[in-house]
Formats: sequence, C-alpha cells, structure tokens
Amino acid sequence: MNSSVFMGLINNTALLLSLGLLYDFLRHLPWKSPSILQKTGTGILLGLIGTAIMMTPLPFGNGVVFDTRSVLLCISGFFFGTIPTLIAVLMTAAVRLYNGGTGAWTGIAVIVTSGGIGIGWRCFRSRMPQISSHPGFVELYLLGVAVHAAMLAWMLTLPWNIATIVLSGISLPVMVIYPFATAILGQMMVRLEKRETQTRALRESEEKFRNIFQHHSAIKLLIDPQTGDIVDANAAAEKFYGWSVKELTRKQIQDINTLSPDQIQAEMIKARSLERTHFEFTHRLADGSAKHVDVFSSQVQIDGKTFLHSIIHDITDRKKVEKALQTSESRYRTTLDSIGDAVISTDIAGNIVHMNPVAETLTGWPVSEAANVPLKQVFQIINEKTRHEVQSPMEQVLEKGCVVGLANHTLLLARNGREIPIADSGAPIKNSKGQITGVVLVFRDQTRERELQTQLIQAQKMESVGRLAGGVAHDFNNMLNVIIGNVELAMDKVSPKAPIQEELKQIHEAAERSVDITRQLLAFARRQTISPQALDLNEAIENMLKMLQRLIGENIHLAWHPSEDLWPVWMDPSQLDQILANLCVNARDAIADVGKITIETGTKIFDEAYCEENAGFIPGRFSMLAVSDNGSGMGKNILSHLFEPFFTTKRPGQGTGLGLATVYGIVKQNNGFIKVYSEPESGTTFRIYLSAHSEAAEPVALKDTVQTPVGKGETVLIVEDEKAISNLIAKILEQLGYCALKADTPVRAMELTDANPDSVHLLITDVVMPEMNGRDLANHLKARHPGIKVLFMSGYTANVIAHHGILEKDIYFIQKPFSKQELAIKIREVLESC
Repeated sequence: MNSSVFMGLINNTALLLSLGLLYDFLRHLPWKSPSILQKTGTGILLGLIGTAIMMTPLPFGNGVVFDTRSVLLCISGFFFGTIPTLIAVLMTAAVRLYNGGTGAWTGIAVIVTSGGIGIGWRCFRSRMPQISSHPGFVELYLLGVAVHAAMLAWMLTLPWNIATIVLSGISLPVMVIYPFATAILGQMMVRLEKRETQTRALRESEEKFRNIFQHHSAIKLLIDPQTGDIVDANAAAEKFYGWSVKELTRKQIQDINTLSPDQIQAEMIKARSLERTHFEFTHRLADGSAKHVDVFSSQVQIDGKTFLHSIIHDITDRKKVEKALQTSESRYRTTLDSIGDAVISTDIAGNIVHMNPVAETLTGWPVSEAANVPLKQVFQIINEKTRHEVQSPMEQVLEKGCVVGLANHTLLLARNGREIPIADSGAPIKNSKGQITGVVLVFRDQTRERELQTQLIQAQKMESVGRLAGGVAHDFNNMLNVIIGNVELAMDKVSPKAPIQEELKQIHEAAERSVDITRQLLAFARRQTISPQALDLNEAIENMLKMLQRLIGENIHLAWHPSEDLWPVWMDPSQLDQILANLCVNARDAIADVGKITIETGTKIFDEAYCEENAGFIPGRFSMLAVSDNGSGMGKNILSHLFEPFFTTKRPGQGTGLGLATVYGIVKQNNGFIKVYSEPESGTTFRIYLSAHSEAAEPVALKDTVQTPVGKGETVLIVEDEKAISNLIAKILEQLGYCALKADTPVRAMELTDANPDSVHLLITDVVMPEMNGRDLANHLKARHPGIKVLFMSGYTANVIAHHGILEKDIYFIQKPFSKQELAIKIREVLESC
C-alpha cells in the first residue's frame, strides 16, 4: 500500500507539473481568440499528457490499473471546456482500450465520467452568476471527491471478486489523495488563470494606450528630458514632420526645435519641474520649412524612468490669423488715428476705451489720462442757445440700440474751457452674438464748416445782387446813352455863352456820374466787357502814382514798395485803375487827418493743404497787390458786409457804397480773391491775389487827350432795336461826317446791305436783339460782303461776343453809354484797322 500511495503521489506531482507547463505554454501561444483550431490543439495536448500519465500506471492485478488521468480529465473539463476535454477523453480512452485487460471498459467509463463531471461542473457554474468567477480550494476538493467517488462506483462493474479486492485496497488512498490532488491542481490552474487574466488585462491596457499614442490625431513625442532624445513618436508626428518614426527616434529634440541648445535645456528643466507645461515653439520639418507649434508636456513613468510626454498642435494657421488680426487692428488704429473726425469708444459701462488724436485735440484730454474715465467727464456737451446740458449720445445709443445723432447747435466744452460747435453721431458696438458691448462716438469740429456756410450764403447773396445790378445797369445804360448823346448834340447847337449852356452842362455831368455808377454795378456784377493783356503790376502802378497822390491829398503820404521778380497778371489795365482808385479813396476817408497809405506787391504760392485750412484761399501761383492804411479800421460787423453794393459807413452824400463792391467784382472776374485784415483803431489792409500769367507783360501806354476824329464820308449801318439810341447814333455820325443807315431788326439790316453792296463800310450793331443776335448778324453780312467791318455795342457783356466778359481776339466793342468822342475814336479805330 505504501508503494502504491507513493507512486500515486509521484503521478499527481507529474500531473500537476505537466498541466502547469501546458497552461503556461498555451498562454504564450499567439492566439487572439478561442478558435476551433486552438481548442483542438489544446485537446490533443491534454490527450498526450493523459497518454503519458497512462504509460506509468499503478497495476492492481487482474488487468486493473490506476493512474491520475481522472484528475487530469476532470480538471480539463472544468478549466478547458467541452471540445478540448472530449478530444482528451477520446485519446485516453483509445489508449486504455488498446492496453486492454479486465478493467479496460471500466477504465473507459471512468475516463468519460471524469471528463463529463468536469464539463458538467463548469456548465453548472456558468449558469450561476452569483458564484465567484474563480473556484476555491473547497469547491475543487469537492469536485475531486465527486469524480473519484464515481470512479470507485464504476469499480463495481468489475467481476465481484476483483472489485472487492480493488475497492478494499484503493478506496482510502483514492478518496484521500486524489481529491486533494485535484484541489491542489485546480488551485494552481486558478492562480495561473488569474495571472493570465492580469497579464491579458495589462497587455490589453498597454495595447489600448499604445493605440491611443500611435493612432491619436494629435502629434505626440516621447522625450528623454535628460538627453533630449526622441524615444518614440506616433503616426501623426510622422505625417507632420515628414520623417518616419524610425528616423524621428534617431533624433534629438534639438534637431527639430529652432531654439538654441541652451534655451531648449532651460525649457526642459521647466517641464521636468512642472514649472511650465505649455510652450510655444517653432519646429523644423523634413522639407526644410518651419511651423509654429503649441507643446503641452507632462511627465510619465516607464520602467521606473521619467519621460516627457509631449502633445503637439500645429498653430501655424492660428499664428497667421493672429498676425492678420494684429495687422488689421494696426490698420484699424492707423485709420482711426488718421481720419479727420474725432472718435471715442467706450465699454458698456460708459468708460472710455480709446480716443484718436483728433478727439484728444478737441477735448483737451490725452488718451493716457482719459482711458477708463467715464465718458461724461471727458465729453461734456451743452446746447448752444439754451446753455443747458445735452443728453450724452452714449445713453441714447444704449436706450435705442441703434445709431443716433446730436441735435443742431451742440457745443463741446473742452478741458481748457474752449467752446467748440460739433456735429456728432453715436453707434453701438456689438459682439458676434449681437449683444451691445460698448459705444463709438464720431464727432467733428464745425467751426470751419460754419465759416464756409456763412461765406456760401454771402457769395450766393452777392451773386443774386450782382444779377440784379447787371440787369438794372443794362437798361439804365440805354437811357443814359440817349441822355448823354442828346445833351451833347444840344450843347453843340447852342452857343457856349448861352444861358442854357450851364443847365445842359449840369445834365451832362449828372449823366456822367450815373454812367460811373452803372459801370461800377457792371464791375461788381462781372458784366463789364474787358480787354485783358499780360500786365506788369509794378509798371502799371508806377504810372498811376501821381494821379493817386492827387486823389488822396497832400496830407496823406503814399508809400510804394514794389517786389522784385513779380509775375505778370492777365487783366485789363483799366480794371487795375478802378481797383487802386477805389481802395485809395476808401483808405483816404478812413484817415482823419494826417496818415499813410502803403501800396506793395509780392508773389505767393498756396498749396491745397493750406487752402483747406484757410477758407477763401485758392491753390496756385499769385501776384499780390496790397493797399494798407493806418486809419480807423473796422470791426467784424462791418467786415461781414464790406463788399455788398450800396453798403457804406460814410455819411449821406459822401459815398455810394459801390467802391469796394466794384473791387470785389473785378477781382472775381479775373479769377482772383481778396482778403481784408482790419481791427478798430489799427488800420486796414486789403490783399488782392491775382492769378499769375506765363506770358511777358506788355508795355502800359499812358493815356493822352486826343481830339475828336471825324469821318471821311464812309457809310455806317446802325442796327439797334431801341429807336431813341438808333436815332441818336445816326445824328452823331452825320455830324462827324459819316453817312448813316438805320435798321431796327437784323432782317432789315441785311436788306439794306444787299441794296448797297459796295457802299456799307461799317456795321454798328447791338449784341442782344430779337430774331438774331449781333454776332450772327455780323457773320452773315461778312459772308456776303467780306470787306465790311464790325463794331459791337451793349449795355453789358453778353457771351455772344465775349467769354465771361473777356473779348475775343479781333473783336471791337464799345460799352454803353458812350460819349460822342468815345464813339468817334472807336469808329476810326475800327475803320483804320487791318
């Protein structure tokens, strides 16, 4: 018995070792799932182990043998399942059958029963979820008891004499040792299974995290913080950098980071100490380019060593957007700071966020002091008329949620106390959700705008008065022409010593004064006809100095300061006479007793920037004529009406109020402008700027008194729709020795010319007539009779023969009203011209 027990223990030990080695071997096979092939292989291995065990049985005589295949098969059924166990059962049963003997079929029954009990126990446990997943020692022992009790029961199938011997000899060792061996082997399998579960879980966990590392869309590197070596890299890093993982793991972080090695080392020290976990770097790529990256580093422990797990994000596009945003913000601020309007932005609480330089200038607050200050403290506004405080546009914007504008007559109270008229609008600042986050105010200084508006109103008023004056002068000139002409004819018929001669002289002088008034009106209205030429102001003024001195009197000193290199101007010399005469007379009247009048010339160039800041100035090159006096001067209320016709500060009878209006009209007609500088008791200066001309100045001829020329019997055709003027001219011409023909319409004029084709030498025609104007009539007649000469006459300039009052070349013109002598001189000039 002792020998049998000893042999059984050896067999059990061999069995335990064999199963342990088998389980460990199976655990390391590269099977990913329990496939049929795997189960079949396991069954074959179990069968081979069973066969090996059966090679060293414990013979009991009469063909009965005992071995530990029952332990093997029940443990196989319990731990490996049906298919492997069935294969092992078949193999061991075949071997037992082959070995033969009295107990062969009993042995096969034991084999089947052992495997079946193991499989049945396994199935029973699977249907009981409340039972622990791993069996304990007691359960395994009971399994061994059940299997080997069944095995002893099968011994009863032997012949009785053999059965009694077997049962009496083997029952106690089998029931004591085999169940214990089953429990020990089962516990070994449980431990191996637990270790396998843990190993599998660890392997799955490692695989899972390996997959997370390798297949994550974020770029990942594993770096040795001591050396900077790249230990590992994922597929995203491979794609991003352009190097394979193998190539990356042969590099150091210094190879891809654009920082210097010392800087990189300093940054890794921060990462190791967790002083910083987020970095922004520039990394090199395989193609030589560089990209901006965000790096988030954390420490990981692998096999007891610390590594830096770096997650890298490509922020190149973000950097481009940030740069574009910075450029946009810079452009926005540059634009904001360079526009002509003032701009203030606030937050939702009404505190100032930004001010542009114009806003700083107007409010008197620098942005450094105004930032975060309530808007109401910086932007103080009142009503210009009521002087009451005006509601802040910011409050209106927040109330209405839309763009609002200030009412008219709003004044900004600057920090220095200055009151500035402004126009203002406010608008909400909204975020992407449409919520109001602040307010922007845009306002501008209206001081210059108001000045320009006043000047525009004044110019429009002057233009309207000019049209009226021109129309009145035209009609009045026709009447004056009749008066002057008939008075002169009457004076010629009456003896110079006749009593009526004095009355006729008074009428003539009154008419001449009226002529001066109408010519001043025409000059103001820019309707007088002129014959401009390139004029040297210095030469022309010097020729007038004696006359001007006589005009102002000996008690006033006339100073003359000509400028060298003065540019010529394009104007009628007679207009310069009018300007100087009117300005000097006004200067004389402003001086109470003894004083001084200064005439000076100069040159000046004004650019557009200067003219934008100085209302009334015109860009270009100008010759300047200035007339100054040290008289009483004028206040602003007088200066605002200075050039209006009939406005005068002189006592009744001392002036018509047309002198400065005439100057104004002449200057405007010659594309110039005039500026007046005056203060009460400080004198006055008139500065006239006349556009510079490129041609050389023509010599200024001195006026000589000439005798009245007479005709040589030439025939003159007079075309005038006013019969009184037509009759008057005819009488004058007949006295002067001409033959006069009269026509009251252009059609009649053509009939007379055709009737006298060779006798009409001169056509005198009014410019404006019904049916046909004078220019068209002259062209028609000259086409038929090329030798006929033409003299135009008019009470004011018409664009028919002159452009803006300037006569075209080779056009002869006489201004109504004219005297007998003026007409005689002009006729001879025309007839004797080439």
